[in-house]
Amino acid sequence: MRLRCVWVSHIHADHHVGLPRILSARRALLGGDAAPPLLVIGPRPLRRFLTEYEMVEPLAMHFVDCLEVGPSIIDFSLTLTV
Repeated sequence: MRLRCVWVSHIHADHHVGLPRILSARRALLGGDAAPPLLVIGPRPLRRFLTEYEMVEPLAMHFVDCLEVGPSIIDFSLTLTV
């Protein structure tokens, strides 16, 4: 699995509603609690949405507000070994 980052530009159902299911499936495929967190970048309302969802099911993610993103926040040279 080569997914390194998810960037959600804005809150519309067609942009973010399926994300918890993707994160949950990724976590399960990568070993549950051993799964490394996936970088998720998006607007603050997305953080609230995902945090609420995590109360039901863990997602293995690291959220960064898109307003805080600069050129050095993402290192796309990292690779995920499965």
